[in-house]
Amino acid sequence: MPMPRISLCTCTYNDAALADGLLAATTRWSLRPGEIVVCDDGSDPPYAPGDGLPEVRVVRHARNLGITRAKHDVLSAATGEILVLMDCDVRPEPDWLRLCLPLLARPDIGLVCGPVVHDAGTDTVSRYVRAFGDNHHLNDSGPVTFVPGNAWAIRREVWERVGGLSGCRRDVCEDHYLSERLRREGFLLWVEPAARVRQIRRLSRVAALARFWKWCHAAFKARPIPEDALPGLVFSQFLIPLGQRAPEIVDLGSPEFFYLELAYVSHVALDLCAFGRAHWGHGDQGERAWWAGLRQLCTGKRRLTALLTADLARLGHAPPSGAPLADQPFAACFEVLAGLGPSVLTWLDSQGVPRFLAEEAAGHDFSAYAGTNLNEPGLTGSGPTA
Repeated sequence: MPMPRISLCTCTYNDAALADGLLAATTRWSLRPGEIVVCDDGSDPPYAPGDGLPEVRVVRHARNLGITRAKHDVLSAATGEILVLMDCDVRPEPDWLRLCLPLLARPDIGLVCGPVVHDAGTDTVSRYVRAFGDNHHLNDSGPVTFVPGNAWAIRREVWERVGGLSGCRRDVCEDHYLSERLRREGFLLWVEPAARVRQIRRLSRVAALARFWKWCHAAFKARPIPEDALPGLVFSQFLIPLGQRAPEIVDLGSPEFFYLELAYVSHVALDLCAFGRAHWGHGDQGERAWWAGLRQLCTGKRRLTALLTADLARLGHAPPSGAPLADQPFAACFEVLAGLGPSVLTWLDSQGVPRFLAEEAAGHDFSAYAGTNLNEPGLTGSGPTA
């Protein structure tokens, strides 16, 4: 049986070094693609492959259109019978393609992937993401209900049959859209456990926090939340899980993870309060209350307060002005945060903050999530509820 033509497709946006690294890695694969297509999604300067890399064809967007559009366009531009999509920040095992290809000969299988592990380094954010975030199918084999967008292969005929990503209106979670679309068409999604992939992009604190919320914020904004119900939602959906992770963080010996937890729940609470004020008729009490709670929690922790304020400002949140509040609707949330203990907050102030600043000075990879836009289509609310 003749070998099908294989197209490797990837996308880049201001991360040329990661894209070049992926192209260089293909020279070590046991089975190489016959075509490589790169979508340059509005990079400045425009992407140009480095010297000594395999031949590629570049499809360029004049401006950044987002990963959903970039993936749809690059896969649709490829000419192979087998389409392989890999994010430019992944590095597959050399046998990845050889292992996945036979599975696509089965007509009932629509999409094939392997396990994905976050392996970006030993800095705090990378270790946190590996512990609690970006790992997929590490213990799975065979049919699954979801294939992450990091690295997968599909037959061209299947891609065209479902229309690719043409109906996906969000600029994230395109992998959920494609997985659901294929399953509705009756195709299996398959994991080959030996076809492992490492994700190596090193994220800044702000990029990581923005990324986590970008993935899931739309689900919380799909319908109006009454103003007096918002603190309870933040408590049940974010503070209780934080409390459940706390013993594991202690066991890992990584108290600096608590800073990321505190910054993330603050980002979530402040964004939901701001969205409620803009779209659901809420007042500004929620935002003022959260900042008041943070000030009280971090009393006397000058460095911790400064870093947290700066990170939240980069995420779009500025402390409001106004008279002191008569009550604290987020009291239950701050009871959980205070339960971390004064020793943890003191350690973050004296040792955690300097560690974060040193890691920041060492640099990180570009990530579009650092400037992510939370105003996605359809998220305009429908006014306040009774």
